[in-house]
Amino acid sequence: MALTIQELLQIAVEKDASDLHITTHIPPRLR
Repeated sequence: MALTIQELLQIAVEKDASDLHITTHIPPRLR
């Protein structure tokens, strides 16, 4: 399973975006 650099970057961007999306919906006291 060989991924290109572009694919790895896209995966990283999507992961960061999803993590940010999740944390923005968690009250500060639960972080």
